[in-house]
Amino acid sequence: PLVAVVGISPVSAVNAAANIDAEVKGFDFDAIAAAASETWENALGVIAVEGATEDQQRNFYSALYHTMVAPNITSDVNGQYRRNNDSIATATGRAQYSTLSLWDTYRAWHPLMTIINPTLVCDMINSMLDMYDATGELPIWPLASGETGTMIGYHSVSVIADAYLKGYRCFDADRALKAMIASTGTPRKGGDLYAAGGYIPSNSKSESVSCTLEYAYDDWCISQLGKALGRSDSEIETYATRAGNYRNLFDKSTGLMRGRNLDGTFSKNFSPLKWGGDFTEGNSWHYTWSVFHDPRGLMDLMGGKATFVSMLDSVFNVP
Repeated sequence: PLVAVVGISPVSAVNAAANIDAEVKGFDFDAIAAAASETWENALGVIAVEGATEDQQRNFYSALYHTMVAPNITSDVNGQYRRNNDSIATATGRAQYSTLSLWDTYRAWHPLMTIINPTLVCDMINSMLDMYDATGELPIWPLASGETGTMIGYHSVSVIADAYLKGYRCFDADRALKAMIASTGTPRKGGDLYAAGGYIPSNSKSESVSCTLEYAYDDWCISQLGKALGRSDSEIETYATRAGNYRNLFDKSTGLMRGRNLDGTFSKNFSPLKWGGDFTEGNSWHYTWSVFHDPRGLMDLMGGKATFVSMLDSVFNVP
């Protein structure tokens, strides 16, 4: 049998060789496979399941495994990594991470990590702050040593606020708040229109409803971190007010979120089942509920609890 050992590095061939020396002892394939199996056993053992059938356990641990295939460490064993401005830096006492698909993960995956992997949470947030230092903006969807700019929202702020409000103190929160505020000022995907008018006009940008709703939630996260840090100035109050911008797209005639034009009129030919357009990978039935920070406010818009519950049931009943 021919056994090959491959090393990689985002910095240099010298570092790639050093990574091999540190991470792969010899060419004993079976020993390396056994060590990998033990590593996964320890990682998945962070949650113990009791009272489940074998099939249920298999489903659960397969799902838990899937939560651990990303993000990726991009720093070498000596701590060096390539920053988002292509310079080389050294992470001290932590790993540098990338492949943060934040739009996909901010709702549930990141909160899960605050429970089962505190070290990862700290390293990810400090990696985000390094990306801000390199580019002037918190990451949206970073890959390797760059920013793809794909998807919507500025959900680094959700991750950071969630961690701080749960007691994490492994990063500079004042610096983080500054980075969060700076990241809302870019015109990417209609952020400038949103700041100016309280919503993104449907006839100005695509995915306008989804962007507006997610920006409103992120703005609430900024206001919550600001308040936790003792900020009560007008800047923080502005974000608290912007958190209510979801109301600007609620259509009382349908009880759903709907695209709105620059002149204030709702977009024509509205179908709550239409995929895309004003929505990101979904439709109005999906996104109407994207008011994570103010479910009571959404309930009031719909006319009360009974109507809210009926509408929520309809998500699962409408053909």
